[in-house]
Amino acid sequence: MPSLDAVLEDTPLKSEVAIRSVELRRRPSISLLRAKLIIACQSVVRDGVKEEVMAEKERIKGTVWIVEGARFKTKAFVLDGVTWEMTRVGMEFEAKAMTGDNPGIDAGNGVWIYLNDKIDRQFKEAVPKFMKAVGRKLKDDLQSINNSKRFTKEEKERLQGLKKTLGLHPKTPDGSALYLHLCKAVMQIKTGAA
Repeated sequence: MPSLDAVLEDTPLKSEVAIRSVELRRRPSISLLRAKLIIACQSVVRDGVKEEVMAEKERIKGTVWIVEGARFKTKAFVLDGVTWEMTRVGMEFEAKAMTGDNPGIDAGNGVWIYLNDKIDRQFKEAVPKFMKAVGRKLKDDLQSINNSKRFTKEEKERLQGLKKTLGLHPKTPDGSALYLHLCKAVMQIKTGAA
């Protein structure tokens, strides 16, 4: 069987399609990305989920995720914030519909991660339900805060403080705390630090 270079030399223009199809075969495994994310975010990952990859920590950290100079077809994955399982979805809008507020994260190699932070979303859904069940309106409680602008400002300052603590750029998109930890992990993976 002729080598890849020989096959490409025989084609008149070394078509971009032929080159792209070869590059697509060299994308590292999504399970490697998942393992690297778990290791980089181990402080916020449940023990039962961590254990499966921590035994292989040194091997995983030594394996490179980013393939320099390669171009890959874009794929969207939804990362479950509880189980840390990654599910491939067909389109970006499907991922956004499944995940809610958190924007996508470019993990390199054509992979976009959308965090399905179930715990954060359930909390946000539970508070208004609880307030209704006890006969109070959430809007009344928010208005009873002396200065709602001050409250909003303090929340934004806390979010910026978390970004600073994690070493993220201040213009990193806002999201849940788990989303920000995931942004930091992806940044480390892309630079080869994780």
